Amino acid sequence: MTDPQTMDGVARELRLDTGEMLVLTLLQQVMLGRDVIAERTPQVQQRKTVVRDRFADAAVQGHWSRSADLPDWARAAGAAIAAQAPSRQRAPIEDAVPDLAARITRRSRALLILIELYSFEPWPDGVAWNVRSRRRALVDIAAHLPGLQPGDLDAVTAKFTAVLRAVRRKQIRWGRVAAASVVGVGLGVGTAGAATPLIGAALGGAIGLSGAAATSAGLAALGGGSIAAGGFGVAGGAALLTGLGAITGAGAGAAGSRLTGWSAGKVVVDAVKLDVVTRLVVLDAEGDDEKARRVVEGLQVRLDEVSTRISALADQIRRLRADNAALTAENQELRKRLEAEHDDARIAGAALQVVIERLPAAV
Repeated sequence: MTDPQTMDGVARELRLDTGEMLVLTLLQQVMLGRDVIAERTPQVQQRKTVVRDRFADAAVQGHWSRSADLPDWARAAGAAIAAQAPSRQRAPIEDAVPDLAARITRRSRALLILIELYSFEPWPDGVAWNVRSRRRALVDIAAHLPGLQPGDLDAVTAKFTAVLRAVRRKQIRWGRVAAASVVGVGLGVGTAGAATPLIGAALGGAIGLSGAAATSAGLAALGGGSIAAGGFGVAGGAALLTGLGAITGAGAGAAGSRLTGWSAGKVVVDAVKLDVVTRLVVLDAEGDDEKARRVVEGLQVRLDEVSTRISALADQIRRLRADNAALTAENQELRKRLEAEHDDARIAGAALQVVIERLPAAV
């Protein structure tokens, strides 16, 4: 059994289980469907419809059509949703909300889902949520989650806004975040678009795809592929507690491998979410100071990894610059890659440092 007071244990406790992922997927579909209807610009509505339909297809394949794998309480809703084309799924989706959302009775678990919904950013570049539709959807959804308290949505909004402002005050070229991100965070409404990349393409890119293939694969994974394979949905940036993958192992010769699987954008997004989760879920809902301390310790380990990478990259860049007169075209390209990776690592490190300094457990 995993010790809940270790970093791995904390990360496991912050993950969404299969049932919670079902509820999250349904509520994400509510937000998508309502936003498509609220959109008044035909060209934008068309782009949003494509995203909604791809997400719906992925959700059907990963969840709703797999009746034998669904818990009893989700089978009727799943069958009703799977029986309809994406353009006709709104009614069965909305009808399923009261019953499925009612399953999330613990405040800490309801907060995790609300945080994921608040940070849900499925749209491509140049497309944004309808502000009023998004807010109304979040208010309605919060009312259906019995574990939440009346002020929880406002608290989530305030915490996200505060940490993003703190991160943005760092003297970093944050414009690089969107280009380098692996997942998006839906904070463009209140934070001037700190990180709003296309989540589908980003997830697909993380597994080696690009373009339309990346979008399709990314949305498929988002729609439940990991659950179908027996895995767990991850919430609140919990993966930051257990490792940064190839962040310290991506060699200079690995073209395009900047923070492989853990781009600057992903570290920023997950650190921001983990800040909110630690404050509202770990400290407020659970009152677990020891768990919060483990979160800070985990982030410090990640910051140490990033700092090591920054130092190594800086050394490589200095050596290349010292030999600038003899640079070949290949070495010039290598230097550009190293400088880009160095920038990404600095962005990731800055976000981690901000969150560590903000969390009360750091004191």
